[in-house]
Amino acid sequence: METIDIFSYFLLLLLFSFIISLPALSYFYYIVENHNFLGAISKYGKLNIYSNTLTILSIFLFYLIPIIIFDWKSIILYFKNNLLLFFSILISIMIIYSLDRFTYLEIISFSSRGGGIFFKLFELLSLEVKLFMSLFSFFSLVILDYLFQKERVSNYFLLIVVVFSLPLYVVFQKYLDPIIFFVIFGLFKSNILIIDSALKYISESTNNICVQLDSRKAEVHKFLP
Repeated sequence: METIDIFSYFLLLLLFSFIISLPALSYFYYIVENHNFLGAISKYGKLNIYSNTLTILSIFLFYLIPIIIFDWKSIILYFKNNLLLFFSILISIMIIYSLDRFTYLEIISFSSRGGGIFFKLFELLSLEVKLFMSLFSFFSLVILDYLFQKERVSNYFLLIVVVFSLPLYVVFQKYLDPIIFFVIFGLFKSNILIIDSALKYISESTNNICVQLDSRKAEVHKFLP
């Protein structure tokens, strides 16, 4: 009896969901008929996982710049201590780039739209976009692995989820603008005290200002009677 009731509730839920989705279905029919929606999907809707991974990693790198500034000595030390791991990653990335560059395999492809700030910068400077996107993605992986070093499994799983949430041909940096702060500062588990690093920087700056004020005060007192 309980099974029948649950099944009835399930059918009612399906019916209710279908009814409230009718406006969306009507609008979908309208854009298919009047705005070449299927043509746009065929042009921009193809899967592009590896290229999007490079794009998303380069976008992450842009937002990680403050961490690089605050902890650059620790990052360099971590890189030196894990040189073999990072060398293997770099070789793998360059092999994929070489296969794309020197064979008929089209592994890496970017849309002229979107791509993030580094992608646009490389285009503006007429650089080899695929090469520099590959290299900057490697740098991003180095920084991320530095942050992930104590919780690699859960953090890389979250990073993979972010990549697969944007699998289509075009990725705009604005897609990641709000969420990337929540991911880096809220969802990633890291023993690297990013906030402490910022506070340390602020504290050192404040101390320097106080020292300068004290020295100026001493100079002023010299001229007072």
